[in-house]
Amino acid sequence: MKRPAKKRAIAKKVARKPAAGAQSDATLAGRIVTAPHLVEPKVARARLVEWLAGLPSTQAKSLKALLAAHKTVGTLLESLAESSPYLWELASRDPQRLLRLLACNPDRYLAALLAENGRAVAASTDEAEAMRLLRTMKAEAALLIALADIGGAWPVMQATRALTDLADSAVDAAVRFVLAEAARAGA
Repeated sequence: MKRPAKKRAIAKKVARKPAAGAQSDATLAGRIVTAPHLVEPKVARARLVEWLAGLPSTQAKSLKALLAAHKTVGTLLESLAESSPYLWELASRDPQRLLRLLACNPDRYLAALLAENGRAVAASTDEAEAMRLLRTMKAEAALLIALADIGGAWPVMQATRALTDLADSAVDAAVRFVLAEAARAGA
């Protein structure tokens, strides 16, 4: 005689609230959990405060609110001001870019940035414009990747993969631009 088949228990997925202190914010600012130790904290803070004071009031207000909500982001920016001239220049030169990056989902934003800029470079008919687009893409991606890496939002292998994706995208776009230029020239 055949035995009746046993019913398999089906586990239900339970939505869980994040534990206290867990990451529930998908933005880069919300995912930043670490910052380098400051060698001269007072000097670093003074540099950040001075920079914020020199910004237009709307940008300064937005950044101050973000830094108040995400203390570690402030420490991360102070560490860039103190120890990384290149990254501090990228962060401080364009406050709108910094705000945009801190408010984005870094995974989705990087993919969109590389795709959109890659297409724009390849479609460009002006070499100077193509070069400007490549520099802009590199600067924005470099700052995003650095903030995500240094801030602990991405593990090292994800940051390394992002750098590889940036390089691949830049080379691909440049090659497509050069081939299109050659085709237009009849070569």
